[in-house]
Amino acid sequence: MEDLYPFRAGAHYTRHDVFSILGISDPGGGNWYTGYNAHRGDWFIFCGVGAPGRTGHDYGNHFLGDTLVWRGKTGSRLDHPSIQDLLKSSGRVYIFYREDNRSPFTFAGLGRPISTRDISPIEVTWSFTADPAETGDRI
Repeated sequence: MEDLYPFRAGAHYTRHDVFSILGISDPGGGNWYTGYNAHRGDWFIFCGVGAPGRTGHDYGNHFLGDTLVWRGKTGSRLDHPSIQDLLKSSGRVYIFYREDNRSPFTFAGLGRPISTRDISPIEVTWSFTADPAETGDRI
């Protein structure tokens, strides 16, 4: 498994910051800009909380205490290969959120799925590990 990326829980990052840390050039669109994407065995989720994204989609993502109730893309379902890989991946799930579609994202931490609802779009409740840079925790 690749080394942990040095994101700090509670710190703010633009997508460009994330790309720079990952060592990739800005893809200019695609899955990196529409919610979630796999990279080198890990997953990266970018979501709005309490606000619609730039495309106007508002999936009702919200925090429930220390957990995040998150919904996938329109039409996503539990049996989709990408969702199965996201939930059962041997890699890590880095979760970023923002409350305004023009603000940088806040790194919530490494996500661990604790429950799912097989509705469309899929709904996953995530818990978070401590700051990955300090613990070295693996999903």
